[in-house]
Amino acid sequence: MLLSSKAFAQSGSSARFDIDIDPIAFALNGFSVHGGYLTGAWRYDLGVFGLDIPGWAHGNDLFDAAFIGAGWKIDRFFKGLPDGFFAGIDGGIQRLNVTHKATNIRQGRIQYVLGVRGGYRWNTGWQNLFITPWLGMGYALNAKDIEMEEDVFKSSPFTPFPTIHVGWAF
Repeated sequence: MLLSSKAFAQSGSSARFDIDIDPIAFALNGFSVHGGYLTGAWRYDLGVFGLDIPGWAHGNDLFDAAFIGAGWKIDRFFKGLPDGFFAGIDGGIQRLNVTHKATNIRQGRIQYVLGVRGGYRWNTGWQNLFITPWLGMGYALNAKDIEMEEDVFKSSPFTPFPTIHVGWAF
């Protein structure tokens, strides 16, 4: 990425690359790393992620839940450059892992997710550091309840996702 970014900079192109992480995912025993390609008012992103879902977020007291996945995002910045407010779409594939607390039985299910998102990218002015708080609403195309030991993990197809990414532009 660094070599490609240098080549774009020397050629006079406005295209750039960035990389960002989600510190909240790391705080929830997970990870989140995304690479972005910026050109004009557009940002294209590929990433990998995972985290333990807090019980208050999934609402199923008899279960623990976590997911791991990969996805893409396409964002459009309102100012015409990669700074300020943006809106976009995203999608991906993730594996939802649900563990029945009483028996420690675990089941996994692959989900396909599409969503919309919006947020604000703040280029801090300190080197190339940026901070991006955003809110997304995902829809799992194949969300289904999971039954284990006569207990049911209720799955909602809709998932709100608020977070903050921190990154570096090249």
